[in-house]
Amino acid sequence: MKPRHAGAIALMLLTGCGTGLPVIAPELPEWKIMQPPQIEGRPHPTPDETAPRSKWIVAPADTHNYPTQNRCEQALEYLRERARQYPAGFPQLAKLSAPYSNLYDKSRCVSIDDPNLKSN
Repeated sequence: MKPRHAGAIALMLLTGCGTGLPVIAPELPEWKIMQPPQIEGRPHPTPDETAPRSKWIVAPADTHNYPTQNRCEQALEYLRERARQYPAGFPQLAKLSAPYSNLYDKSRCVSIDDPNLKSN
């Protein structure tokens, strides 16, 4: 093979021969902070950890979509830390805020395309 032929072949391989569909990277799923539903009839918020993921709700304090699981986990940790620190400044509210803090402890980052989110 002559060098000019090798160059032409290499150029075709690098450019994809100029035919066919363009290669598009798949979009990554976004992530949401979700919490289990609360058990009805309880005096304080009590998460129902046995509820199927399709019954979980988006955390009311954070309705953002996150581009990666890592960013979602960081935001969730921030919410948990903020919920733990809040009673420290207001001791009289510690008993009232503890159940709400428990909701953040039970919350999870979930991919928006998780098949478990869909109802059966």
